[in-house]
Amino acid sequence: MRHSYLLRGALFACQEGFFADAYDCSLPGLSTLTPGMYAGQEVNYLSAVTDTSSPQFRVRAKEFEECTGGKINFAEANNVFEDPIKDVGTKMATGLELYDGYLMSYSHFPEASALGLAETLNDRIAASNGRLKWEDFFEQVQQQGQYRRNGQDDIDFLMFDGDFFVPIVRIDLLQKYNLPVPNTWDEVLEQAKFFEGKDLNDDGEPDFGFCFFPRGGMESAWDWWWAEVIYSTWATMAQTSTKKGFFFDTETFKPAMDNEAFRESARIWKQLWSIGVDGCPGHMATGRCAIGYSPPGCWKGVFLDQVARKDVNNSIIWQPTMADGSYAAPYRALTFGSLKVLNAKGQLETCTANSCPLAQHVHTHGHVANRPDRASVLPPSPHAGKLINRAPFYWSGGFGTMIRKSADETRKNVIWDFFVYINDPDTSVMDVSTYASWIDSWRRSQLSLEGTNFIVKSTWSPDTYAEHRSVMISSLSAKCNGALNLRIPGIKEYTHEALGGYMLLYIRNEISEDQLVQQVSQRWREISSTRGLIDQLQIYRATLGREQLSDYELCQLHRDVMDTQDPRICRQFDPADSDGAVAELVLTILGIVAGAALLVAMIGWVIRTFLQKRRLQQKEEQRQWQLIAEALATMKDMRFPMVVLPICVFAELNRFVAHESIRDWSSRALTFLDTPAEIISFMGVNFVIFLSHQWLSWSEPDPNGTQYRCAVRAVQQCIESKGWDYQKCFVWCDIFSIPQKNKAQQASAISSLPVFASSAHAFIVVAPDSEHQHTNQLCGVNTYKDRAWCRAELLSHSLANGVENMYIATNEGELNTVKLDSAMMSASLYVFEGDLTCCRILHEGMVMCDRERLMVPFLCLYGMQHILKTLGAPKEQGDGMDEFLARIQAEVKRMFPDYISVALKDKVETRMLFNGILEKMEKHVEGLTEAELTAIGFTVTTAGHLPLEESGSRSIQVIRSIRPLSNSSTSQERDSDTWSTEEQPKNEEEQKIVSDGVICEVF
Repeated sequence: MRHSYLLRGALFACQEGFFADAYDCSLPGLSTLTPGMYAGQEVNYLSAVTDTSSPQFRVRAKEFEECTGGKINFAEANNVFEDPIKDVGTKMATGLELYDGYLMSYSHFPEASALGLAETLNDRIAASNGRLKWEDFFEQVQQQGQYRRNGQDDIDFLMFDGDFFVPIVRIDLLQKYNLPVPNTWDEVLEQAKFFEGKDLNDDGEPDFGFCFFPRGGMESAWDWWWAEVIYSTWATMAQTSTKKGFFFDTETFKPAMDNEAFRESARIWKQLWSIGVDGCPGHMATGRCAIGYSPPGCWKGVFLDQVARKDVNNSIIWQPTMADGSYAAPYRALTFGSLKVLNAKGQLETCTANSCPLAQHVHTHGHVANRPDRASVLPPSPHAGKLINRAPFYWSGGFGTMIRKSADETRKNVIWDFFVYINDPDTSVMDVSTYASWIDSWRRSQLSLEGTNFIVKSTWSPDTYAEHRSVMISSLSAKCNGALNLRIPGIKEYTHEALGGYMLLYIRNEISEDQLVQQVSQRWREISSTRGLIDQLQIYRATLGREQLSDYELCQLHRDVMDTQDPRICRQFDPADSDGAVAELVLTILGIVAGAALLVAMIGWVIRTFLQKRRLQQKEEQRQWQLIAEALATMKDMRFPMVVLPICVFAELNRFVAHESIRDWSSRALTFLDTPAEIISFMGVNFVIFLSHQWLSWSEPDPNGTQYRCAVRAVQQCIESKGWDYQKCFVWCDIFSIPQKNKAQQASAISSLPVFASSAHAFIVVAPDSEHQHTNQLCGVNTYKDRAWCRAELLSHSLANGVENMYIATNEGELNTVKLDSAMMSASLYVFEGDLTCCRILHEGMVMCDRERLMVPFLCLYGMQHILKTLGAPKEQGDGMDEFLARIQAEVKRMFPDYISVALKDKVETRMLFNGILEKMEKHVEGLTEAELTAIGFTVTTAGHLPLEESGSRSIQVIRSIRPLSNSSTSQERDSDTWSTEEQPKNEEEQKIVSDGVICEVF
């Protein structure tokens, strides 16, 4: 096999004019590889924000290609936590399998391991260990990539990141106020309260006692994991060894939070939250924080650039100093811990050598052993000599690489050798100290006593490096009580939606501590049940390195669940001997006698239950057919007119103006197209551009006018490039095309959104760089694609018309075409996973979530596509649409979710969406007559060649009538004499709408 690869590589070299010596394998880490061994081979690697997360990998990929000829194609994930798993595949959906290897969080690979979709690396590690040096990895880092199955620890994930929550403290403030280094969470809270509101950087402003990252409210994927800070405290009180875990009972799988460990952790973080701010590095870098708590990558800049307050010329005007006047870099402390741990009764008791086998003795001052410790100038710890249970928490920000098992064997070899190269000591020792990187030390060789990589390359001081080295070694070695994150399918639901959602209510005093425990526990049980309790339990055990429970053990612990899955499994363990049979017979007879009196009552109960269940089923059946009827009605009878505004008026508004304001301003400004027929006629001689944008405030779309100015410029460029008549061009935009005050009318307009978006001649995404007025979030193309409403508009237009006339307008002032394979179009598939303001404000004052409002229009869209798929004429949507549509077909269950979780102020509800309804829609539209198809907006023709003829489809073809004519046509080419009879204006009023639209001079 290897010889054939080399032969192809030699042929490739000849064709390109290269010789063997053109390959350069002289660099350390490459010298043992065969030059040109992968010539002509390319692999696809899904990375994420590479220039920030792992910028050195691009350099290493080029070096690897120059040695082996193997090319690494980098792609950027939209969401590093979700996209790799979506590509590999899940229990619910088949993966796209576009990539061979992935950069991803260690919290998420077990989902792939459980399904056998991740390449097991044990044999590869053994074969490559001359370069990789697995023994150089810290033991806790090794364990993070392991998944226990069949009695052995399979390594399915190659970590290259030692990431956990690390505290730093302002040692100058501790000296000034005569305070010791904090070790326990009680001390942290006490000192944070003490420093809160004090001026800590001599600018005359009150500052903060505590800064941490991640912190909720950042409006990004990092925000999903802010609740993991609670895990980090909970672990110090509940876990005494890594394999024990602390989230669930490892046999019953009951959430293990109704105890003093979880309750005390919640109390601590409720208080820290109120006096805390974001700190990565942010306020810590400018001296505004006394204590920082974040992953180590957050502190790289603090130690590189030093803590300082600077003027407009970037000159230092203040820095923290010790009593002797020397610069005081923050002190990197050991992870905070607890002097008490949970006992069998759910209570906290003092640590002993038996109850805390991995506990450490509290240091008198600091923890650095190989040189004078800066903390020696501080008062001794009041807990010196006591046993403390530290549990460094390895959060979701720990990254590594995974290989897809189903990838081609040669491609797996290429990506593996690349992963070894970026991971081996020869390259990683220097790469890990790079400032612009998420990666933190994971090998002993990266933390030498001398620390040349950090002291010389990253310009850290010897003291700073010594403290960093001590903390990393203490927190990643074998004898450490490291706490692994919750690593089972649905982690976002458990952590962000359940714990994070209810914790915020608890912080705001909207629910009590008891309610917090009860509701989070209940929600965790619901998630586990929905995803399969047995599967979740077994995966949880495997991630802790524990053997999976046998069928016998599962039958003893979870008989009801096991019988539901397969009643035959547990029957094999039931007693079968003669004594048992006799006993069973006796008990049966006694049961019959004893229960005779209850028989009638039981029969009555069964009948009532059956009738009640049937009524509920009939009610749900009725609801689904009603929704299907509404969706079909939307295809032919729009609930609200399509409202457009002439470009000559739009360009003079100076800002986005609400529908009602323009309507009241001039009755002739807005053009209302009340029926599909009017839309078809209007499109015959006019041009409509659909503007899609995100709102930059909770109450108005564009407070500073940034998007408006960008939109005007983009529309004008689009018209000029197409050669369209300016006076016959109109725009559709949500703010003036949809009522903003009358919510009933607004809902009606929303239900027709697919018709509006699909009818336009051009579609422009307006996404200049800007800032959200209320969240201060930086907004642009990346945030646009995350918004549910934006995704809905994108998908509606592209499905009807392709992407040929879809554009993106940003602050650069140029219109860029939308690519079908872009991250934005990929994200548009998952409308119901997009961000919504209603969800952000916990649906206060709302009966429905916007995802529920989108159900009917997207059921309508699904019905349209199913009709076109089964009876449709050949599409004219451009290259790549077949692949795009095939992807949609493969992702139907995810695109149209059965259920959604809706977070309210006091609870999280599970609500039904598309469960069972898509199948009904398919059967219904497949049975529509030609007259019924015509009635809902399809043009029916006799088909000469049928896409589904062999499977017995009807001898007709359909096209969607409500679509613009050729998007490339100019107004001169689109004369009325080119219309069909059906498209001609029917009366004088309709002719006026078609030909005039609006008199721009009215303004």
